[in-house]
Amino acid sequence: MGERLREIISAGAVTLPAGLSIRFTVSIGITALIDKNTHIEMLLNEADKALYQAKQTGRNRVCIQ
Repeated sequence: MGERLREIISAGAVTLPAGLSIRFTVSIGITALIDKNTHIEMLLNEADKALYQAKQTGRNRVCIQ
């Protein structure tokens, strides 16, 4: 799902009134809830690590932690 979202965002463009076109990329960090006792803060921390891994390895990527 993350990869499909990344592809859709990367394929789109916004055209400004002056006729210029702007393209966007996105880096996405994903983690999974494995243990029901995991706290939301821990889950967000893992997703944040994956996000920074995506940015450090070239951006416009999806990384899973």
